[in-house]
Amino acid sequence: METWRDTASPAAQADLDALLDSCLGQAIDHLAKRRALAPFAQTAAGGQVVAMAMAQGEPGGTTADDLATLWDGLRAGRDGYAAVAVAADVRLPEGRTDAVRVELEHKEGIALVVFLPYKLRRSGPKAPPENLIATRGRRVVWPE
Repeated sequence: METWRDTASPAAQADLDALLDSCLGQAIDHLAKRRALAPFAQTAAGGQVVAMAMAQGEPGGTTADDLATLWDGLRAGRDGYAAVAVAADVRLPEGRTDAVRVELEHKEGIALVVFLPYKLRRSGPKAPPENLIATRGRRVVWPE
């Protein structure tokens, strides 16, 4: 079975890996400190995360407007980076589980959505990386 890595350049793989690692780390950190997560966006180029923007909404109160604002900003600045990601706190319908959702897109045409289910405990979020769920995403910043 072919995966996105089979067709992606090494540079695209490095950009998307850096974004995913950074977004998940930032999300888990926010959940541990604030017990809530406001949506945020990050960009990457050359395998390095280069910028980040937070939504202005309340943590835990993600709205379609918050996400649309982040995506609009990414589209407007797309010439300055190679890859983008938007992270948000969501509830998965199966089992009603909380998860961090990271939507990733690279200018080469790769689009992914990764979910990391978690349980919020007194000691912080429990989010085993082996529980990652990845699916094909939609191209928003660099449409076909």
